[in-house]
Amino acid sequence: MSEVYNFLPNVPLDGPKKAEGLIAKELLLIPFHERNAIDEEVHGVHNISPNETPELLQLSMYLLSIELSKIPDKPAFDKSQRLFPNDTYVNTVDFRLRFLRCEIFDAKKAAIRMVTFLDFLDDLFDGNYVLRRPIEITDLSKVEMKILRTGICQLLPYRDRSGRPVYIEAGDMGFQIDLKLRMRIRSYLFFVASNDTESQKKGMVHVTWPEGDFSNTPMPLHNESRGLIKRAMAGMPIRIAVIHFCMPDTLYFWLLRSFVTTSMYFSQRSRIRFHVAEGVERRYRLQGYGIPVEMIPITDSGNVKRAYLYQWIKVRKIIESKENVENREYGSIILLPGSNDVLIRTGTTTLSHPGNAFFRSLIEMKHIEFRSGSEFTQAFLAEHVVKEIERLNGRFLTWDSRGYWTELRDRRQVKFKVEISIRDFKVKIKARKNEQSAHSSTHSFEHQDGNRGKRKKLLMDVNNTQVSSDEDSGPSSCAFFV
Repeated sequence: MSEVYNFLPNVPLDGPKKAEGLIAKELLLIPFHERNAIDEEVHGVHNISPNETPELLQLSMYLLSIELSKIPDKPAFDKSQRLFPNDTYVNTVDFRLRFLRCEIFDAKKAAIRMVTFLDFLDDLFDGNYVLRRPIEITDLSKVEMKILRTGICQLLPYRDRSGRPVYIEAGDMGFQIDLKLRMRIRSYLFFVASNDTESQKKGMVHVTWPEGDFSNTPMPLHNESRGLIKRAMAGMPIRIAVIHFCMPDTLYFWLLRSFVTTSMYFSQRSRIRFHVAEGVERRYRLQGYGIPVEMIPITDSGNVKRAYLYQWIKVRKIIESKENVENREYGSIILLPGSNDVLIRTGTTTLSHPGNAFFRSLIEMKHIEFRSGSEFTQAFLAEHVVKEIERLNGRFLTWDSRGYWTELRDRRQVKFKVEISIRDFKVKIKARKNEQSAHSSTHSFEHQDGNRGKRKKLLMDVNNTQVSSDEDSGPSSCAFFV
């Protein structure tokens, strides 16, 4: 840590040590079963969201209304009721359910979060439109759109292995930009991330990936910034399941780490994971948490990738355009596929999508289940696979060249696509089976002992031919080798 920084965060040098002690102390205060549940959710192997029933939803909405009436000071909420009594999204079921799911249906906490969110938006944005309708991309100024296009904050195109959307801040992090501008952009992205039910239930993954030279980066981290960050975290419409802070081993980021830690609330600090690493090692660590690291928008040289971001901005403008609100074609646009959806697109970008991973394992399982039956055909197997995906409310999505996904509704086409996948799977199995009879790597030494080696090689070839013939003629010709 011999770097010389002209601009250091306004925190004491012993801050990192105190921050570590604070996290350790708070973790000890959490009961073991709760601490274990948090750790399992952080790793994406467990979801703390309860099973939702109509009775739970109805009761929770009623209790939320009561808790809102008990809060005496809620200026933004009261303004929304006064200015738009019959025309505000604040009173819709969809809006209020976001906060109930965020707080695991604790009506009191959900009411506080909802009021905090509205007050925060009212302070950030000029005008009362944010109290009448959801934030739109057109609400961002030209300066903010220019910042958004730099790619310092993005939503990844795919979910992690447990079905959570992934938000990432990368590159120079925009530390030289006014924090309020960045908070306006982040508020919009967070609200978009909370638009679908699955994300509301499972929460979101937050990844911080600084890259570049920060030795001359001014970063005024004062009490005003700390308060703004706390308000933003307290009023988000989506739960942060885990925060991954991937940082270089420098003094600048060790001090920043202590600032971030002390800016969080007690419930959020237990979900922070710091990864002090560089380059590929960062990717390996995130991969262990089920994050699609191949989608991280950072090149090996440290440049921010923006191709998908530009597509995303274009499609968001189409979706939010008033002319296309009632357009059925644009109403079927899907930007973030669900975790049970199967994505049909050439290339390898969809391999890490949880729906496609389940789809491949399902084909393997059904192949093993039906391979000994006389009626086993690709069409027969495809029908069972399609029914299983539909039973889980999954969809078959195809990629539109305009930059989004659409659902493939023609069942014949769906079965045809599945049959192609089954055929490719069989080809792969056959290739693996052939690999079992490959010669040893020591074959290059066979000719070193003259004619004796040649006779030995001929005998081995004859034996292998006989074994291969016996396997092909037996009843287990469809055997699968893992």
